[in-house]
Amino acid sequence: TSGSTGQVKVTLPEGLDAEEIAAVMAEALGFEEDTFLAAADSLVLAQWGHGLRPGLPPSAVPREFRACEGMLAPDTYLFGEGTGALEAAAHLIGVQVARIDSVLAAPRPAGTADLDVLELVTLASLVEAEARLAAERGRIAAVYVNRLVAGRRLEADPTVAYVLRKKGKRLFYRDLEVDSPYNTYRNRGLPPGPISNPGFAALEAAARPDTASRDMFFVSDGEGGHVFSRTAAEHEEAVREFRRKRAARQQGR
Repeated sequence: TSGSTGQVKVTLPEGLDAEEIAAVMAEALGFEEDTFLAAADSLVLAQWGHGLRPGLPPSAVPREFRACEGMLAPDTYLFGEGTGALEAAAHLIGVQVARIDSVLAAPRPAGTADLDVLELVTLASLVEAEARLAAERGRIAAVYVNRLVAGRRLEADPTVAYVLRKKGKRLFYRDLEVDSPYNTYRNRGLPPGPISNPGFAALEAAARPDTASRDMFFVSDGEGGHVFSRTAAEHEEAVREFRRKRAARQQGR
């Protein structure tokens, strides 16, 4: 009778991919996941006109790439009951665009790579997938940038996990052979697009990596952080130490 609208609280954690976000939004607001994804894709394509980079046939990608991937801002939102898919998608994209504009408008350190919007969000999505500690974001971004500058493959596990839908699962050597432009073990440069929707902190890290870092590798330290290395020999020892810790934990079960 008052004319007020009920509110629906929706929390979208950092690092969800577009399909995961669509599932959360659809459950909370009552529309179809595919309707939301189609609306979000159309809005992004209308603004930037990009999907897969030129020369990459969609058939080469085992999973469908969404144009809106990376452009759906993670956060906690309050939506009015009855909010439609198009309106909801427009709001998430608007928030992410504002964040990207803010990051790109701020001064950047000398020597920082000049990335376009797609490249920035793609790099940020890798940082989001790898960083567990806030203090490590800039250093993880620096490793990827250092490898790009050196012409080395990124060899980023999350890109393979994205293709194979194995996020959070253990990868095997056979997984690293998957034939996909997203497989950064087989292809140089950034993957064709983002693998998740990064938060503001990851976007900042991608735009302003730790320029003092000369690290080229990192591996889990088994305790929530990473061990960073400049040389392959140092990295191989760090990997062996991680495996020793993992084996010890498994034996202690």
